[in-house]
Amino acid sequence: MKKVSTAIRHKKNPVDQDEVFPLYLRVIHERITYWFSLGIKVSPNDLNKISRARRLGVDLQQVREKIKKELDRADEIIAIIDPFCIRIFRERFNGKKSNANQVKEKSIHQSPDVKTTNICRADFELIPEIPDPAGFTLLPCVRRLKSRKYPRIKSNFNFKALGPLAVCFGDYIRELEKDGRVGTAECYFTTLMSLLSFRGDLSLHDINKEFLVEYTAWMKSNKKTVTTIAIYLRSLRAIINVAIDEKKFNREDYPFGRGRSKFQIRRGRKNKRALSQDTIKLLYDYNCEGADRNVRLGRDMWFWLLFGNGENPTDATNLKFKDINGRYVYFTREKTKNATEDEPPKITVYLNDDMLQIMDRWANKDQEPENYVFPILKNGLSVHRRKAIVKAFTMLINKAMKFICDELGIEEKVTCMTARHSYSTTLKRKGVSTEFIREGLGHTTLTTTQNYLDSFEDETIMEVSAKLLEFKKLPTVSQVSEAKAI
Repeated sequence: MKKVSTAIRHKKNPVDQDEVFPLYLRVIHERITYWFSLGIKVSPNDLNKISRARRLGVDLQQVREKIKKELDRADEIIAIIDPFCIRIFRERFNGKKSNANQVKEKSIHQSPDVKTTNICRADFELIPEIPDPAGFTLLPCVRRLKSRKYPRIKSNFNFKALGPLAVCFGDYIRELEKDGRVGTAECYFTTLMSLLSFRGDLSLHDINKEFLVEYTAWMKSNKKTVTTIAIYLRSLRAIINVAIDEKKFNREDYPFGRGRSKFQIRRGRKNKRALSQDTIKLLYDYNCEGADRNVRLGRDMWFWLLFGNGENPTDATNLKFKDINGRYVYFTREKTKNATEDEPPKITVYLNDDMLQIMDRWANKDQEPENYVFPILKNGLSVHRRKAIVKAFTMLINKAMKFICDELGIEEKVTCMTARHSYSTTLKRKGVSTEFIREGLGHTTLTTTQNYLDSFEDETIMEVSAKLLEFKKLPTVSQVSEAKAI
């Protein structure tokens, strides 16, 4: 039985009941609401008359017939689609032909001007195919991610419509998605959208030092951080490097590097993200009894990340029972599986008592080797759906930790990334070698690990500074001479 309901509504409750507002077809499927414009405008009072009055004037009678026609058409489409799919409904209701056997590439943008282009909202199906783990739901996080400006599968984007540089980005993005690196593909796509927002219809040969200086200034004027600018510029640099290898760009015109004629990408300043031991203790001692189960899950999973060598949510959700041997977990980071030519390092995590208790509360009861430890993902999902689910789950954890911090009066922003930084910095302050921390984090170089390490706490710096003044406690020359004389 299809759980689909339709109705004609104003999208928001208007304050003025006599003012004319556009009408929408509201479709609710699996507790998620979708809106479809009808091209009809009426006031709330007139809509009430159309719904209830037996006799109407000529104008309102015509509107009633239009509304009835649209509702009947929607119901007919819903009856045909089995099982119901909102994407197919959208295509048919909006007058587009849908071919179930062949999905054609659609042009999202009709012009290269990204700022003024009317962008379609791509379908975001997440929860209907995935039962929520017992006791909590990802639905609130899904609603936040549901409205998308761009298609979830970036390979379906019409890059040719946006100019030569977009074509280069598109070729590389397709390779990334083909390799399953959808997170990296999204980063490159975001970079492209930013570049085209600054200047439309770019080509590779437009990228020179002057352009990079102007683009950086524009980004700063839009309140972008140095770190964000660096991420976008490194993505652009990678595209140019690929173009050089493919003989599409002259190496002599390479704009990046050191020297007066080159542009050097600035590194962002490290922010202190690690928590002090006192703050971690407050979070650990938080009494979850009576709290929402989502809060309890979020708190437990945050500590799972902390105890699990600073795991990120992607690695935690991808753990399978075959990765566990006794009290040890062995896994390879999803981020580095295909990132290097060499075999990525294997990370070993010891399952302490707290992690075992977290598994007792939340892990899958069916512990077949190929089953996931936590019931967030399931086998057979596409890489894009997996990425979307992990995003929603990460939001759930972050939201739970914000709630707990507000309850405890903790001002720091505690997120999944905070757990990773806290793991590395806590070990550093306890005297653990950077090499050991590097292996625990799964980094290939010590430089990457050092970026995760916070500076020492103020109290420690004060103690070290005091050690520099210990020479004051030494006796003076005259005191030494007097002691000898005695």
